[in-house]
Order: sequence, then C-alpha cells, then structure tokens
Amino acid sequence: MNYIKQLNFFWQKHEEHSLQALDFATYGLLLKWANNGSGKDWKNPLRIRNSTILQDLGLKDLRTLHKCRNKLQQVGLLKFIQYEKSPVTQYHLFDVETQSYPLNADVHAPPTALNAQDNAADDAVVYAEDNADNEHLHLISIKQKLKPKLKEEEEITSAAVKILHEDFLKDFFAPQHNADRLALCAQTGLMEIRKDWAEIFNAHLLTERRNHPQYHEWLKHFRSWLTLRATELKTLKNNYGKEAKSEHGKIKVNIDL
Repeated sequence: MNYIKQLNFFWQKHEEHSLQALDFATYGLLLKWANNGSGKDWKNPLRIRNSTILQDLGLKDLRTLHKCRNKLQQVGLLKFIQYEKSPVTQYHLFDVETQSYPLNADVHAPPTALNAQDNAADDAVVYAEDNADNEHLHLISIKQKLKPKLKEEEEITSAAVKILHEDFLKDFFAPQHNADRLALCAQTGLMEIRKDWAEIFNAHLLTERRNHPQYHEWLKHFRSWLTLRATELKTLKNNYGKEAKSEHGKIKVNIDL
C-alpha cells in the first residue's frame, strides 16, 4: 500500500460521493493505524475496539460511527466485519496498488444498513464488555445528547482537520518532498525548516479554525506564515540577541538566520 495513493483515492471518492468531514477523520485514523508510522510495513486488515475509535474521534454515539463506516464501505474504501457479541470490529482497507481487498475480506458479510433496533443491540454489546469503560461511555453519551447539534459537528470537523494537517506535516518532512523544504528555506532565508515549527503552525491553524483540504494549500499558507515569522525573528535577533522569540508563534531564535 502507498500512503499518498490511498489519500488520493479517498479524495477521488469524495468528489464522486461528497463525503463528509467525519468520513475523512475515520478513514484517516484507520489509514494511520494500518501504516503505523513506518511508511513501509502495512497492517491490513485491522482489528480495533469501537471504544478506541470513538475516543480518538471525539465521538460519544456509536450509531454515528456505524453510519460513517457503512458509508465508507458503500463507496468502496473499505469493508468491515462486526463480530457478534464483540466490541471489536475488523476493517479491510481497499489497496489502491493491488486494486483489491486483503484476503478474507468477504467472510461474514458485514451489515450494510442498521435500523434503530440494531443500533441499540450493538450499543449494548459494546458497553457490556467492560463495566468501568461501560459506565464512562454511557455517561458521556447522555451528556452529548444534551449538547447542541452544532457543537457536535464542530468537534467532528476539528478532529478531521487536525488529522489532515498532521498528514500534510508528515508528507512535508518525507524524503520525497526535500525540494519543498529547500525551496522554503530559499524563500524565507532560513537555514533549515524545523519540524516543531510546522507543529506550531498546525496548532495555529486549529486555533484559527483554518482548513486546508489539499497539501499545496497547506504548504502555501505555511510559507506565508513562516516568512512573516522569519522577518520578526531577524528583527528580534538584531534588537535583543539570539534568545529573543516571536510573540506570534513562540519560535525561539536558536539557529543562524
């Protein structure tokens, strides 16, 4: 499997089916776990607890996850198997390079639609697994139902945007994007582009609720942001010495400009 090809495949499906932010957040998490950060060794299929995905996505309602993964299955991004009386779901990601699912993806055909009764039964199965986790998730679910719908959508969108920008950061520091980093050094006058600066930039995007759905958009904004920061840093260095720092972005001046 190839990380970039898998992401491009998702955006292709998005253009065809108008997928939502939660769809990307869910698929992005599965892709991240399948890749395990190595870039080479892929784990596919995956077996993951429902409560783990709920927690990482900031979701409180299992039915929302059901609807999302059903949608991902229907558009051909994955297949999943929900075993009876188990809080664990098995996911088979479609491999773009081989144009196929991993072996045994069709065993025990997963449900394609869930009615209210099915949802209630599945909730009971998951929450019966562990009494401690059970009670915690149940209380969270009750609280969530009392929150405005707009707040829930905002949390889902923030989670999806955060995952997307983290992937762009990872791509930027990958070997295949050495040219992007060299170009950015030339444009900003910096000797190097540090990863912690990009992490600060991503935090800035999250605070400002900025969303860049494409890598080139993220890179363009990062260039503008870093150019402004570099100008501030040069002024501060001249006025106060190397230990000065920019108030906008909190980047310490500890490299040669």
